[in-house]
Amino acid sequence: MLLTLRSSGPSSARARARSAVAALATTLLVPTACKRSARSANPSAPVVAVARLPGASAPRPAYLASLTEAEFKYGASPTRNSEVTYQDDVIIMEHGAEAIRSASPDGLTWTIDANAPNANDIEMGTLVFATGRAVGRVLAVQRSGSDLTMTLGPVELTDVVKEANIKFEQTIDVNEMVAYTAPTYPGAVTDLHPFTQSSDAGLRTDAAVTVTPVAWSRESPSTPGDWTTAPAAPCNASVPGDAGGLVGQAARIVAPIVGLPGAMDLCGFTFTPFASGLGVNVVRNGDDAKIHAYAIFRLEHPSLSFNLVIAHGTIVTSEVQLNGAAGLTVQLEASSLTGGLNGNINKTFYVPVDLSLPIIGKALPLAMTFRQTLLIQTAFTAKTSTLTATGDYKFTGSLSAGLRNGNWGVGGPTSFHTNVNLADSLGGTSLGVNGLVFGYGARVIVGIGAFGFVTGPFVGVSTVVGLTKGSDLSVGLGVPPCRSAILDMTIKVGVGFAIPEPLRNVLNFVLGQLHAAPIEGSGGPAYEQPLVHKADKVPAGCAGGSESATPAS
Repeated sequence: MLLTLRSSGPSSARARARSAVAALATTLLVPTACKRSARSANPSAPVVAVARLPGASAPRPAYLASLTEAEFKYGASPTRNSEVTYQDDVIIMEHGAEAIRSASPDGLTWTIDANAPNANDIEMGTLVFATGRAVGRVLAVQRSGSDLTMTLGPVELTDVVKEANIKFEQTIDVNEMVAYTAPTYPGAVTDLHPFTQSSDAGLRTDAAVTVTPVAWSRESPSTPGDWTTAPAAPCNASVPGDAGGLVGQAARIVAPIVGLPGAMDLCGFTFTPFASGLGVNVVRNGDDAKIHAYAIFRLEHPSLSFNLVIAHGTIVTSEVQLNGAAGLTVQLEASSLTGGLNGNINKTFYVPVDLSLPIIGKALPLAMTFRQTLLIQTAFTAKTSTLTATGDYKFTGSLSAGLRNGNWGVGGPTSFHTNVNLADSLGGTSLGVNGLVFGYGARVIVGIGAFGFVTGPFVGVSTVVGLTKGSDLSVGLGVPPCRSAILDMTIKVGVGFAIPEPLRNVLNFVLGQLHAAPIEGSGGPAYEQPLVHKADKVPAGCAGGSESATPAS
């Protein structure tokens, strides 16, 4: 993706550009508080224990010893070497980490020393490669004394690299990851209309829930006509004040730490990561509704292998394999207290924490970055309703994906076994029909950049659970309420980036003021393939239809 933002028109155009830059700074850098729901004690503990950050960051592991303090904080600096050829128009800052003075809490804007080498060449539209995290197209730039502040937009890997041949394999130790946070990341929490599709954590386009005993329709989505959703309200993440002792309270920015971060609050939803795999535990204790949900993609002795060949600015080979896939566990508890229909939750979450394993000793400052997204949508039709379910699935094998000579190859788990069936465990009480959709997306990216702008080869798994339970009124007629559950797992692979829709809208508004081309929501080739589709009804065949459990081909 190439953006040319230089202003070459008359003074009125330059004035519009200055106004747009000011709008960008105002929109992206001024935080907006959100109302947080009252919280009480957490619901019952999940089956899988949650790892919380201790009072201090873990000691820096040996593999990071070669990084300077600035590189640990902001990412490794690039170097010019014989193994990588960069595109001609890229500004390579070989001591970029040392030049950076601060990073904004939204994860988009960097302040550097205006007198650093190559800093004079930075202007709107140029492509800057300062560190493995601070890389992108300059959307806005401002100089003030010895400070230069730049807002960076996304790029594709081939916008930066013309020639490269990199191959490696590395074990993954969750406790040695470097975690960094963007507390005011735009679009981290987004309100949805009921059952709207949503990126990694999202529903497949053919999946929708219907508030009837049939529960799922793969052809014609249906939702209650009187549902309403509030407009999206920006909110800031908050983290414990003792998170490694590294919380910058004035700037509300969390410096990198080694190990998993502690609990994070996003507009009344509390997120805590797991230590035994990729996953998060989310809790909301509101006066109108409560949610306790978690998903964990279990890993055993995980490692990741990677092969990248770029020739003449084109990706020839891109192969990523995540070894050690062991299973999936989901647990859901939801209740509508006083809200009824008005208490339904329809949100998607882009967890604004990057868990990263820097790849040391390579010609390009790459990192393995773990990205997580969530989607929660409830369909309560009566007050004082509850819905609970647990699912546990075991599988073995690797998640592999590759692009070679223009052809995609995808490999999933070699076996799939159900330990606990969602439909069998589905319970709760209600005088109405209730539904819930829970989506979890986990993506491993080998690349450069940070947060939504990480670009490079990736492999990810999207898991969507859909549940409905019929009204308890049917029990009086001698008919047990119909319980329906569906599980969809999809593997997503590609080479590029993906930007949350709210953030893309903000950036494109500003680019429109500059009469510049809008940025896309994603860049680079991508491929998606279903892994598992499992649908069950209890009692079997209730409300029409029948159970099915099919590995997706």
